[in-house]
Amino acid sequence: MLNERSNWAQYVELKDVSLKQDNHLFKADEVVVTGSIVSTASVAEFKDIHYKVLFYSKTNTVIQEKVFIVYEYLKPNSRIQLNARMIPPKSYAKYGVELVEVKPS
Repeated sequence: MLNERSNWAQYVELKDVSLKQDNHLFKADEVVVTGSIVSTASVAEFKDIHYKVLFYSKTNTVIQEKVFIVYEYLKPNSRIQLNARMIPPKSYAKYGVELVEVKPS
């Protein structure tokens, strides 16, 4: 369990992440990032999961990034759904989502 708790990057990952335009009439500029945070740990439980959404230019330069925090417990062999809303820069060419920090509970 100590190994799982101290090496979260080996046991927590993002799955099926996608970015879609918001369909609400008054929020046409917003996008929604969806997907899952998945734990493959057999014993360790995690919490306060920090992830960031990055937007890149055509030259692969980061032109905007935003960190989100999920204040939930991620139990062993379970998943938490992502649902982050934000306004992206007008000129982005691609995006990425990365885990930043995961705390053991």
